[in-house]
Amino acid sequence: MVPLLRDAGVRQVRLHDDRHAATTLLLTAGVQPRSHGVARPQSDAYDDGYLSIAAGVAAVDFGGNASALMGVGAARLHMALPRAIAIATVAVPRRRRDLTLTDRKATIHFLPRDIERIYVERMTTDMGPCLVTTLEQTVLDLSHLPRLGDMEFEAWNTIDALLPRRDNEVVDRLAAQQRLNAAHRRLRTRARVRAIG
Repeated sequence: MVPLLRDAGVRQVRLHDDRHAATTLLLTAGVQPRSHGVARPQSDAYDDGYLSIAAGVAAVDFGGNASALMGVGAARLHMALPRAIAIATVAVPRRRRDLTLTDRKATIHFLPRDIERIYVERMTTDMGPCLVTTLEQTVLDLSHLPRLGDMEFEAWNTIDALLPRRDNEVVDRLAAQQRLNAAHRRLRTRARVRAIG
């Protein structure tokens, strides 16, 4: 059959090639894909290790309750990003130089934020528990800083995956408390457009 397809000019596509696209579509539709019986998209533990490393470095430098994973890394832990990425962002109480890992291609950004003012929850990474921004805080942060870490495309795709799962009242309250009105308007507009389209 393959020679017939090749002769007809049809490109051969393996199912494996489209797993990330399919996972993104499922997440956007609010469906949690299953991989080997676990409700989480298949990932490479080596690639996901950078999130644990980021949380660990921040915990050592600032204390475990003074830092939180945020942005697309937090979205990954909320299962809204189907593939591992090489950038982690950590909310920390004061400035710290970004860190590039030497054993893998990954960068950790440290963003000064008042941890007392953002919504966080305790989640478990490969190396143990750490604070992570809540789903609502994550979607608001991504809308506020979509270009953070040069991941704008992933940020908007992640927002689309998180929108159906957010609690609107919590997002409204967060936006008001943190004065993120422009980010909140972008989220509401995106949700309306997605509902129409």
